[in-house]
Amino acid sequence: MTTLYQPKHLLDDIRDYVETRQTLLDFYSNFWTVYYRKNYGSIYRYWVLYDIYTYIIKNNDYLRDSQLIQNIEIEYINFSHIKTRKRLNSRINTVWGLLLPNERNHFIIQMREENIIPN
Repeated sequence: MTTLYQPKHLLDDIRDYVETRQTLLDFYSNFWTVYYRKNYGSIYRYWVLYDIYTYIIKNNDYLRDSQLIQNIEIEYINFSHIKTRKRLNSRINTVWGLLLPNERNHFIIQMREENIIPN
C-alpha cells in the first residue's frame, strides 16, 4: 500500500479553515440572535459574506494577491444573485477558503475591533 505524503502547512491550512469558518459563523449567528433578540434564520450569513468582501476590498494592499478581488466589487454591491442558502454557503466557503490563515485571523481581529464579534 502506498502512503501519500501531505505537506504539514496544507493540513494546517485545512484545519484553520474549518475552525475559523465555524467560529466566524457561530459569532455572527450569536450576534444577530442576541442583538436583535429574535432568530432571523440565516440572514447573518449575508453579513458574513458582505463583511468578508468588504475586508478583501479594503485590505487589498495588505493581501498577498490583487487577483483575489477580481469580480468581487460587483458581488459586493448586489446580493440579488444569491437565491438559496446553499448558494450563499458555497460563496462563503469559497471566499473564506481563498484567504490564507494569517488573512483569516486578521479578518477576525478586525471584526473584534469593530465589535462585530466578541473578544
